[in-house]
Amino acid sequence: MPQLDDLIAEAHAALAAIQAAADAHRSTLAALAFHRDTLAPTDRIHLFAIGKASLEMTSAAIEAVGDRIDRGLVAAVPERLAALDATARESLARHAITAMPCDHPLATQRNLDFAAAARTFVSALPANTRLLALISGGGSAHLASPPPDVSLDDLRNVTSTMLRAGATIAELNAVRKHVETLKGGRLAELCPAPIDCFVISDVIGDHLDVIASGPFAPDPTTFADALAALQRRRSLHAAPSITAHLTRATLGAVPESPKPGSPIFDRVTTSIIAHNAVVVRAAAAALAHKRDVGFREEHQVERPVEDVAFQLVNDIAPHRAVVLGGEWSVNVGQSRGLGGPSQELALRVALLLEERGYAQPYACLCYSTDGIDGPTDAAGAIVTSETLRQARALAIDPAAAAGEHNSFEFFVALARVTGQACEHLRLGPTGTNVNHVAVLLT
Repeated sequence: MPQLDDLIAEAHAALAAIQAAADAHRSTLAALAFHRDTLAPTDRIHLFAIGKASLEMTSAAIEAVGDRIDRGLVAAVPERLAALDATARESLARHAITAMPCDHPLATQRNLDFAAAARTFVSALPANTRLLALISGGGSAHLASPPPDVSLDDLRNVTSTMLRAGATIAELNAVRKHVETLKGGRLAELCPAPIDCFVISDVIGDHLDVIASGPFAPDPTTFADALAALQRRRSLHAAPSITAHLTRATLGAVPESPKPGSPIFDRVTTSIIAHNAVVVRAAAAALAHKRDVGFREEHQVERPVEDVAFQLVNDIAPHRAVVLGGEWSVNVGQSRGLGGPSQELALRVALLLEERGYAQPYACLCYSTDGIDGPTDAAGAIVTSETLRQARALAIDPAAAAGEHNSFEFFVALARVTGQACEHLRLGPTGTNVNHVAVLLT
């Protein structure tokens, strides 16, 4: 039976493999090298990037096809933009690429400013050039563009309310696509040039219309679908101007988003270059080098965090190691607790194993690949068979923390403890997003 030290080391090996596999620069560089011949050597390129991986993808594009880039526009995670060194800034300037800070998950005025710049940039492209669009998770917030009858406050309120209600990204983005002016294929409508999209997927099923709300993809959803999503998540009253806008739109007052089959998309080509399965397989491969027992892996898991905890614990008995990837959700209701799906999953796994009387040593890694778990600066946590004992020794109630969705504060309180109790992963934004990964080891 592995000792706890060994299990913790394995968890860290899995984490390192996940981080390497999720590297946005590397995956973009490989994709552009593979597709370089499809971009005719005489074509001039205008670069456009949105999402959490935008700076890393842009850096790779400069390395791969920089000699053909005329200019560009990039939405950037503010912390990543502020951390750029002089060489990176000079590289952007040399290729006439403007990088603008944008916030996530709730849009701010600077997101609106970027969206206005994006509209102008894409609309003004010469028809004899190509648009190289680099898309990654977080792009929906970056490209915030409400119409005049929808306020920024209401856009923020509906996003916050739906997220707190456990809405899926497909539900949230169905609303965004029908209450904003550049999503759901509408940016493609504005572009007179051919478009080559390279996409890092943060969406289960890799649906192009959902990733960053599909600014260059046909939209199969409707205004009625958006209203239904608000109703399912009890969010109709969260943003009166949005509900009114969607209601008018269902009566024909607003044109629908461009649908599959529209000739608009004949000049759009799209390649998905990284997704959740890649990091799950990387973690499994790292474990396979260290284990002579079977393990189970699965990606594209999309369930509430409580169900994911049950799945991990139920699967561990016959397998001794389980790797799951996906997008799990937390319905916080009226709770004022602070946390995120990865931190809460780690805590719930520990509680469930204790409830079932599990006596063997274990380590469980729960990690959000973007480095941002919920509205916190944590990426997740590693819990072990010692975590709950250490917490109670400090008079910290883990069950209360889980019930109040207050996993972040639980792990902050434990951070003062040395040894093998747990590790709060506070790594900073990673510059990518391919969903969550959980690894349970015994």
